Amino acid sequence: MFTVKDIIIDAYDRTGIFPNATDGLPGEFVTMGLNLLKGLISQYNIRNYLTFTQQKVAFNASLETTFGTNDVTRSITNDVVATNAITIQKIYLKNSVNGDNALEMKFMPFQEFDKCSVNQPVYAYRQINDLQFIINFKSPYVGRSVVAYYNEKIVVTLNAEYAIADEYKELYILGLCDKLLTYYPRKDDAMKQYITAELASAISNITAKNAASRLIIANKYNCDSCSNEYFDSGVWLYGN
Repeated sequence: MFTVKDIIIDAYDRTGIFPNATDGLPGEFVTMGLNLLKGLISQYNIRNYLTFTQQKVAFNASLETTFGTNDVTRSITNDVVATNAITIQKIYLKNSVNGDNALEMKFMPFQEFDKCSVNQPVYAYRQINDLQFIINFKSPYVGRSVVAYYNEKIVVTLNAEYAIADEYKELYILGLCDKLLTYYPRKDDAMKQYITAELASAISNITAKNAASRLIIANKYNCDSCSNEYFDSGVWLYGN
């Protein structure tokens, strides 16, 4: 387990910007590190590097679905509660005959959604405030069972504690080191080059690990554009 403060101290110490940071960092250095780390963690989360934030929720699609944290202050009632959702990663259409089968629906930008054929298994979403999204589906998919995968927002405060794998701690430290060396450049850029290379390696290792753990489903007939009936038949998955 480690805290945000641990990350900030390690980053200043490792870069040599503030050696022996464990003995105490001036307030302005702590504030700078905290603000940079908030942005980094949000960025890593949206890019799907942080698998521990991933969640899923099943619901029935509608033409317009409100998705996210219930917000009584704005008098908006959610169709789907997904507390602290920061981004929607993927949505899958569940097979109505065998619910174990799922088709990955294709995300379309909101401005392009209406151009798609009504039968295409596509969806669009847009964020309407800091807590909620609106998801749109085509009419043939209204009432169909879908599963949305989303990432939860991470709270970043100075004393926040994280019980996560060491590889993520190292990712946070290296990312913050890289940012600090941009704000406080050294005459010799050897340290910056080293940290940048180490950060790229850490990201590569994490993304490779995440990719290896994903379930790969055969899609013999390129089901990105198949009909409801064809998908429900199961032929696309198993062949005939």
